Amino acid sequence: TAALTPRWAPQRKSWTAPPSSHRRCAPALLRRKGCAQGAATGAPTMALADDAVTLKLDGLIGFSGDVPGGLKVVRSPNLPGDREWLVYPLGSQVVVRQSGTSRGKSNLTFLTGHNDDVSCVCVSRDGRTLVTGQTAVQGVMSDVLVWDLAEACECALSGDSQGGERALKHRLRQHKSGVQAVAINCNDTFLATLGGRDDNALVIWDLDSGEAICGQPAAAESGLAMAWLRENPDRLVTCGAGVPLAATVTAGQAHESKSFEA
Repeated sequence: TAALTPRWAPQRKSWTAPPSSHRRCAPALLRRKGCAQGAATGAPTMALADDAVTLKLDGLIGFSGDVPGGLKVVRSPNLPGDREWLVYPLGSQVVVRQSGTSRGKSNLTFLTGHNDDVSCVCVSRDGRTLVTGQTAVQGVMSDVLVWDLAEACECALSGDSQGGERALKHRLRQHKSGVQAVAINCNDTFLATLGGRDDNALVIWDLDSGEAICGQPAAAESGLAMAWLRENPDRLVTCGAGVPLAATVTAGQAHESKSFEA
C-alpha cells in the first residue's frame, strides 16, 4: 500500500510538496514566459501571443442547440426596432431577444405556454408569426402554439419579460407523444405539423384561424422532417424512416400523395 501512495499525498499527518515536474504553470507565467518551466519538463504548453486581444463578455445566450434549426434570426419590416431579433427555445419557454442590445439593458421576453420542452420552431416568411411544438410522454397530447411575433417584440421593447399571454394567438391540439416538426408555407397561409414517432400524423392548419383543414399519415413508419416548396404554397414533402412522401393541399384536402424511391 505504501508503494502505491503518491509521495506528495498526506502520510502520517505530514505533507510533502509535489516535485517541480508535476506543478502547473500559473496563468501569469503562461502569459509572460510561455510556460518555460513546462516546456523544460516536456509538459504540454499553451502560451498566448504578445499581441493577443482579450475578449470581453458582452452577453450570454442560454441555448443548448438540441433543437434542430432552433435558433432563428429574424429581420422584417413588420417587426418593431431597427435590429434583428433572435428567437430560440430555452426548455419549455421561447426567448425573443433583440440583437445588439447595449450593455446593462436587455430587450427580451419569455414566451411561456408549453408544459414540456420545445422540440421545433418556425417563423413565417413575413416575420409576423412564430410557431413552436413540444415534446411529450407517450399518449399525452402535445400542444402546437402559434405566436404573434410582432407583439412579442413589442413586449421585449416595453420591458415586459413575460409576454406569452399577449403574444399567444392559437393553441393547437391534435398530436400525441410529441411534435416532430412545424412549417409554414411560402405565402403564410398554411401551417403543417408533424407528429412524433407514436403519432406519425401530418396535419394542415389554416394559419390565420387556427382551424385544422386536413391530415393523413406522414410516412410508412415514422415521419422525421418536412418542408414546403419555396414557390408552391400548396405542396410539401415529408421524409421518414421509409421513403419520402409528397403531398398537395388544395381546397382543404390533401391528395396526390406520391412516394419516391430512395
